[in-house]
Amino acid sequence: MLRFYSHYTFIWPDIYLKNVVVELDAENKIQRIFPFEKEIENTEFHSGWLYFIPGGKGFSIPQSAPSTQYQEATAIEYSSTQSYSVYNEDKTRII
Repeated sequence: MLRFYSHYTFIWPDIYLKNVVVELDAENKIQRIFPFEKEIENTEFHSGWLYFIPGGKGFSIPQSAPSTQYQEATAIEYSSTQSYSVYNEDKTRII
């Protein structure tokens, strides 16, 4: 299991979140999304943006989102059927 936290998160195709932790399983499928409230062991922090793009697809990473589109997340059970690649603010692939 991997956990990622960033100030801003984009999950393809149109989810923009602010201050959340995204938890992935061993196959890089999103399992949970929850608000960052305190540091949690084994959570990787990245300043700025994190982008979750379906793996192996040629999707482009958006430039930015208007601040009105950001959502503050409550705990969400998010059972993804697809694996995601994760990119940081510099568009460098993390996983």
